[in-house]
Amino acid sequence: MKSRVRFALLFLISVLLLVIVLNGRYFYANAVYSLNQPVSNSTPAPEIRVFIPPVKEVPNVKPLPDSATLVIPKINVSVPIVFDINGNSEKSIYDNLNRGAVHYSNTPKPGMLGTAMIFGHSSDYIWKRNAYASVFALLDKLEPGDVMYVKYSDGRRFDFRVNQKIIFDPNANDWRIQEMASAKTPTLMLISCWPVGTASKRIAVEAIGIK
Repeated sequence: MKSRVRFALLFLISVLLLVIVLNGRYFYANAVYSLNQPVSNSTPAPEIRVFIPPVKEVPNVKPLPDSATLVIPKINVSVPIVFDINGNSEKSIYDNLNRGAVHYSNTPKPGMLGTAMIFGHSSDYIWKRNAYASVFALLDKLEPGDVMYVKYSDGRRFDFRVNQKIIFDPNANDWRIQEMASAKTPTLMLISCWPVGTASKRIAVEAIGIK
């Protein structure tokens, strides 16, 4: 009887250690996030939907460059956005996630009219050398009212405020995703695998452009 209990305990400990090792970056990101949280009783700012003239309709303005950084202060994210990947397949996107957060080329660039889709890792194999392996691990911490921005290499900056977040099945036609993707104002949709360490579902955060 004692040997069975000992075996069960060793098995549980082994599984726990395996989970910690495989998701070490996620636990580290959560620890850093928790330590940096200020004490506040303030409530999130109300949803604001503000129209920003799309870049393509502003006269005498150069096209947006292919070099930009996504900054999400609340979860301590500052990540380069990868534009113009070779194809928009799932494999092509995945192959470029070691370079930053990947922009889906069939969507507008952040700051232009419509929804800019951006993909990022929530986790990756612990043995892979990837500086951006858990860049979107804390998307679930974002709440309506939180602010993020995209700054281009030419100095132009576009601010966005979180409107909503959802968990969805990538193999199903979810009307909520379709609604996000068909936005008429400058919008960001950040997407990553969920729960962290799996690829069974996705988390999507919608952020609306603000002045």
